[in-house]
Amino acid sequence: MAGRVLQIVLMFATLKIGTILLPPKEMAIVFMISTGVALVSALLINPVGMFMNRRVHAWHEAGNVGEYYKLFYICLLLA
Repeated sequence: MAGRVLQIVLMFATLKIGTILLPPKEMAIVFMISTGVALVSALLINPVGMFMNRRVHAWHEAGNVGEYYKLFYICLLLA
C-alpha cells in the first residue's frame, strides 16, 4: 500500500516539476515516451508475467522453472 501511495506522489511531483522546468514541446515528448513505455508494459510484459505467476508452482514441481524463466528473460529482451 505504501509503495502505491509513494508511486502516486512521485507521479504528481514529476508532473509538477516537469511542467515548471520544461517547455510544453519537451513535456509533450516526455509524455509520449512514458505512454509508449506504459503500452509496451501493459500489452507485452504484464500478460506474460501474470501467466508465469499462475504456473510457477506447477513448473517448480515438474523441475523446469529455470527453462521458463530463460524464455521470460528472452521475451523481456525482445520487448
